[in-house]
Amino acid sequence: MNEEIQIKIIELMDDGAALESSSELRELVNSSDEAKSFYESILVSESAIKGFFGGDKAKELSNKIDAYVDEQLNETSKVSPINFKPIVGFAIAASMAAIAFTFFNSTSQIIDSDLIVYEEPKIVIA
Repeated sequence: MNEEIQIKIIELMDDGAALESSSELRELVNSSDEAKSFYESILVSESAIKGFFGGDKAKELSNKIDAYVDEQLNETSKVSPINFKPIVGFAIAASMAAIAFTFFNSTSQIIDSDLIVYEEPKIVIA
């Protein structure tokens, strides 16, 4: 049996075909023993997958997961609704402005003090 026959069998089964409903699938499966064995192995694999992932336990687990997610989404937020970003930004800007004013103010005082000429005190005799 070649790969083309295998692919055709898989495509027909993916489309929902069964031996009872599809004459094309029936002809492919009955064309050789290998094709029949391949078809049967696909059926066994599908039933094993459905048994592992499907059934009541899977639905129960899915329902538990959905309930947990809904509970988490509906839970009230523990974070305060106040947005602190503008307040923090203003505080940082005010701090930087205070530092800048202090720096520039002290620099201007240093320059002014250099301009003042030191004069010795005069002794006044009265």
